[in-house]
Amino acid sequence: MEQVTNINKGTRLAANPARRIFCILFFYCLANCVFAGAIKIKVTDRATQKPIANVSVKIISTNITSVTDSNGICHLNSVSMGHITLIFTAENYKQLSINKTISTNGTIELTVSLERLQVALHEVVITTGINPRSDQQSQLTEKHTLQLIDIAPGDLIEHTGSISAGDVVQHIQGLSVTHTSTGNSDKAIIRGMEAKYSYTLVNGFKIPSPDDKSRYISLDLFPAGLLQTVQVYKSLTADMEGDAIGGVVNMVMRQPPDAPLLEVNLNTGYSGYYFDHSYRTFNSKAVQNLSPYERFGPSYYATGADFSKDNLSFYNNQPLPDVAMNLVYGNKFLNNKLGFIASVDYKNIKTASDGFFIPLNVQPNLNNVPAFSDFDKQNYYNNKIAVSTNEEFVFQPDSSNKFTLSHFYLNQKDIETRSTVDTSLTLGRSGAGTGRIYISDRSRIHEQQINNINLKGDDAYTNLSINWAGVFSEANGRYPDWAELTANTGRLIGPNGSIVQTPLLLAPLNRIWLSNKERDLDGYLDLHYRPQLFNQKLTLSGGGLIRYKTRDNFYNSYVFSPTINQPFTNIYQAIWENNNGPQNPLGNVNNPNTYTATERINAYYLMADLQNGKSEFTGGLRLEQTNQNFNSLLDPNVSFGKTVNISYKDLLPDLHWKYAIDDNQQVRFSYFKGISRPALYDITFAAITYEDFIVAGNPFLKRTQADNLDLSYTWYQTKITELKAAIFYKHIVDAYEKTLLNGNDELYPIPQNGLSYTPAGQLTEQLKNTGIATNYGSEVSYSHTWLSFVISGSYTYTASNITRMKKLLTRADPNDPSSNLVTVTRPEDGPLEGQSKNLANINLLYKTKAGTWLANISFIYAGKRIDLVSPWYGLDYWQRQNVTVNLFAEKKLDKKFKLRLSVSNLFNNGVIDDILTRNPNGLSNILPGQNQVNKITISKQNFSAYYQLGLSYQVQ
Repeated sequence: MEQVTNINKGTRLAANPARRIFCILFFYCLANCVFAGAIKIKVTDRATQKPIANVSVKIISTNITSVTDSNGICHLNSVSMGHITLIFTAENYKQLSINKTISTNGTIELTVSLERLQVALHEVVITTGINPRSDQQSQLTEKHTLQLIDIAPGDLIEHTGSISAGDVVQHIQGLSVTHTSTGNSDKAIIRGMEAKYSYTLVNGFKIPSPDDKSRYISLDLFPAGLLQTVQVYKSLTADMEGDAIGGVVNMVMRQPPDAPLLEVNLNTGYSGYYFDHSYRTFNSKAVQNLSPYERFGPSYYATGADFSKDNLSFYNNQPLPDVAMNLVYGNKFLNNKLGFIASVDYKNIKTASDGFFIPLNVQPNLNNVPAFSDFDKQNYYNNKIAVSTNEEFVFQPDSSNKFTLSHFYLNQKDIETRSTVDTSLTLGRSGAGTGRIYISDRSRIHEQQINNINLKGDDAYTNLSINWAGVFSEANGRYPDWAELTANTGRLIGPNGSIVQTPLLLAPLNRIWLSNKERDLDGYLDLHYRPQLFNQKLTLSGGGLIRYKTRDNFYNSYVFSPTINQPFTNIYQAIWENNNGPQNPLGNVNNPNTYTATERINAYYLMADLQNGKSEFTGGLRLEQTNQNFNSLLDPNVSFGKTVNISYKDLLPDLHWKYAIDDNQQVRFSYFKGISRPALYDITFAAITYEDFIVAGNPFLKRTQADNLDLSYTWYQTKITELKAAIFYKHIVDAYEKTLLNGNDELYPIPQNGLSYTPAGQLTEQLKNTGIATNYGSEVSYSHTWLSFVISGSYTYTASNITRMKKLLTRADPNDPSSNLVTVTRPEDGPLEGQSKNLANINLLYKTKAGTWLANISFIYAGKRIDLVSPWYGLDYWQRQNVTVNLFAEKKLDKKFKLRLSVSNLFNNGVIDDILTRNPNGLSNILPGQNQVNKITISKQNFSAYYQLGLSYQVQ
């Protein structure tokens, strides 16, 4: 034995390496023959039991692969004994993973059934070997989804420098966005339908909104770094919730990867506004989260000592660079049965804007010539501090069962200062630079939280599959100690003709605490049965949804009145009446803005899907039962406003057809009926001043119903060219829109003070049903790869019409200038609020063959649209058309590190609102801010470019 050992280590073998290699290979092959086995596999269609050809079969962590023949059979040889994981992949079928133990060196026979791919809303299908955030994966999802769907892939999210989901959706055909007061992308408008006509999902499930008055959710809340894709559904099937006339925005968070993943992104940024302006702010830490009423009880008499003054002491500074970072980690465990991913995102960003607002008077002049009394110069400063997390566990013990546990958490704080100089155009006004002036600084913190957890299961049997889910969500919003410190002065012409400024006097002060909490408990159940019927691929489905939503709204305000003719210096020197305390020391909680509301939705559906040759037909019927009610703390002895109950049922049919011309071309037709359900705030008597006017609820608001038709064509040439085109038509009944009411306009159809209605009293925004509307249009998008360039773009044409009954101030006898002024009603045709006739976007991407450099430039165009509907003829607010340009560049430093630079809104595009009527004063200085005679500019916000520099680290 020693001699044998010596020979193996001796110089004779070392001198002949070929002999040594031969020996090693001989013993390796012998070991494999003795300790390895073979697997014979047959793959069939789960529904029809017919064999499937061209199925790719691979053993994880080995080079052993095979492909099934025309009989659905393949062989895997030289399979080592022990635990193995088999992956089955086939076009038009769901990927399948099977764990198997090989305990014999013989041949094992295995039969596997694959389920045909139909992408459901609550699931994300990833194809092995394809980056789940890539254009290719998104294209496959679009191709296999029955509904009309457009997807923004992770590649686009990454290569456009997007900060939030709102930035992302602008690149999807048919979509535009509204903006926050400092220019952040806010809510999506789909095919000219305002955000209230759509709903938002996270991983396929609806979540409540932290907004204090809206059902829809600001897309600015969702960081782009946590997104895998953004999906926009433009047609609905019966298994989807029916309250979407415009469409559905589904934000798919990062999913557990097939291989270990670690990704870290560090960014710094700066708003171009602060290159030549300072940042105005206050001590946000001094803000008291709870009002004296909440801290000490309803019987407590508040004093001046119970209120902070530091949050009303404003100062300027030069802001430091912003910070943003995110971390993503994912892996698989337990022989690939358990997948896990966790991601966290943090942002601390400062933005700003400046501009002006000119509010309309309560009533226009003769023939609706606009009348104005004030000019407000405004500056907004915002500091957004946000933390978001997403975690998901996917457990798949076998090929027939899968369980998914997901959690999403968001906490965002917006620290906002608004500085306003309000110059009266009538009081003391005798020329430019004169008049009564109100100077104010508003301190406001808006805190928003979302907490969503869902558990879902997917269970498959021979001909039956069951999908179920339980979802708990909570959304909180809060404005603690919202206050606006105001002082007034005047600039008057003195006896000698010089301008004299009067002393600065303190004005009354309101301090407001506003909070809301909304909770959802949801249960989902879907059953899919595939009968063996004449060899047809038929699926019969049924199921439903139960949702119980509760909302608690709290509003409390304290009013401080200054002593008479008190000069203003700063908040610390201010002297208030009532011993420096509030005029209402008990607060003001018993009002329509403090209420509890509930919403119960029960939904049931039946649906059938038939695949016949190149065609697939789907039809279904959905029943939704809605019950909404609220109960406010208003005195029950008042005439109205204490309680409201609303209930209704909707039958929502749908029909869809998909035809595959060939492997790369498809035609889709769809019809569905949808509704738009008002939010709980919308059906209350609540009325709160937010920006420049009151926003009031309307319990008399009706839900909107619509019939929707779509026809689309798609052509895919993988990785090279993609062409999509669609036409659509919507017939909308009881459309509701934001309407700006003047003081004498009807707020509620409730008699008051001798009138047949309750007047608004002052400038008020309210949702009102405006009648029957039509909305139709076309979309086309194109993408082509040429050498190192990818050019993509889309164009959407949308036309809508609705007839609104408007008011016109005229003479009783138009031919007699001495006759009395009367208000008459006149119909006015126009587009829907929020609808732009033309939308377009273009992306040009360049990437070197080695992938070391990547650059992208994007152009986004949105045509003019109605921003606010006026009850007066010809006085709607129109937002001007605009173009936004974004730049992105990336340098790959090595296999793990990338350096990134991006510029958003390169040319400082802002938002301008006009009234499309001739300016009676021309370009004179009587009405400031005007540069055209054929329109009156009543609002302008100037936004600035935002610059980012980042470093990315990724290991996979």
